[in-house]
Amino acid sequence: MTAVGVGVDVGGLLVVVGALWYGSRYLVDGAVGIARRLGLSELVIGLTIVAAGTSTPEVAVSLVALRQGRVASRWATSSAAT
Repeated sequence: MTAVGVGVDVGGLLVVVGALWYGSRYLVDGAVGIARRLGLSELVIGLTIVAAGTSTPEVAVSLVALRQGRVASRWATSSAAT
């Protein structure tokens, strides 16, 4: 791999990490805002965000597997979580 290739990979990694950070902040701030408007307690807000945060990667993997036609992968991910 050339120095240019490594630079492109590092740049791409930084963009993805930045997007992940921004997206996670946006998700958490939005969820907290909705929960507060609904009058939920801080405990419920925290537990709900933790549950959503731990489930989201599995949902993403399942959706990618489904889109690629890998039904077995989708079910393996779902059954491993239970």
